[in-house]
Amino acid sequence: EVDFHAHSYGDPDGRLFSWNGELYRGISHAKTPLFRDLFRKGIFQKLIEQGILIDSEAVELKLEGYGMVVRHRRIPFVSYPHEWCAAMFRDAGLAYLDWVGELGGLGLTLRDTHPWNVLFDGCRPVYVDLTSIRPIAENSRYINDDKFHRYYIYPLLLMSEGQERIVRYLLPDYEGISPADIAMLSQ
Repeated sequence: EVDFHAHSYGDPDGRLFSWNGELYRGISHAKTPLFRDLFRKGIFQKLIEQGILIDSEAVELKLEGYGMVVRHRRIPFVSYPHEWCAAMFRDAGLAYLDWVGELGGLGLTLRDTHPWNVLFDGCRPVYVDLTSIRPIAENSRYINDDKFHRYYIYPLLLMSEGQERIVRYLLPDYEGISPADIAMLSQ
């Protein structure tokens, strides 16, 4: 009865699935204590109210192999980064910086920089990968500069130079747009 999401297979901390028309995420046993604590302390609710995180709630549903299950609100229309226009990239990049800043104040950060964890709820970017949220390690950086450039700055740079088609071909690569790509394609 459970239908696992086709794009949710590489995260060891959780997996998206549909059941009875609703969207859920199974949380690994290892991460369950952290996420239960974040729900209990109201941190996720705060992030949802600020428009950072997709509406999510812990539910009593059980899924074999997972310590807890969370229900997410579905975004009615899903678009992927290789489909975004320059304004969407700008908005997603600025939102990512805001989100990391807000999370940092809570002692948290995002494990993944890539834009595949961002969906647009209408015109507003929202973060959808709950299991990418983690405690910030001592002496770690909030943002991986190289990856932020590969996923947000370089696409915007190429788009500003009329290279939208090339950006759309390069973005599905999990490593994003490399400095070598920029050097070769930028005018």
